[in-house]
Amino acid sequence: MATVQDILDSNSLVLDDKMQTALLGTVKNGATVEGRVHIDEGVIVNERSLVRGPVYIGPRSVIGPNAYVGPYTSIGTDCHVVNSEIEGSVVLDDVEILDVGRRITSSIIGAHSKVVRVNERPAGYKLIVGEQSSVKL
Repeated sequence: MATVQDILDSNSLVLDDKMQTALLGTVKNGATVEGRVHIDEGVIVNERSLVRGPVYIGPRSVIGPNAYVGPYTSIGTDCHVVNSEIEGSVVLDDVEILDVGRRITSSIIGAHSKVVRVNERPAGYKLIVGEQSSVKL
C-alpha cells in the first residue's frame, strides 16, 4: 500500500522527469508563471497569482485571484484555488481551496473536496477524515 510520502515522491519524480512546459490556458495580466509549468486547456490564472514550477494544472481549473501554487504541485481537473497557497502537494479533481489562511504543504486532497476558511462563531474545526489519515493543525 502506497503511503502519502510515496505519492508525493512519485508526483515530484513525474514533474521533474516527464512534464513538459505548456501554456494552453489563459494567464491574465498581473499573474506570474515561473519555471516549468504545464497549464492545460481552459485553465485561468487570475491576477495577483504566482505559479512557480514544476507544476501541473489540469483542464478548466481556476487559480486566483491572490493565489500561490508552488513547486512540485499537481492540480487536477475543474479545481479552484482562490486566495490561498499550496505547494508540494497533489490535488485531485473537482477540489475547491478557498480563503485558506496558511500555506498548504505536503498534502493530498481527494477528489470533490473543499478546503475553506470560514469566519463563524463559535470558532472551531469541522473535519471529515478518512481511514489512515493524518491532520496537522
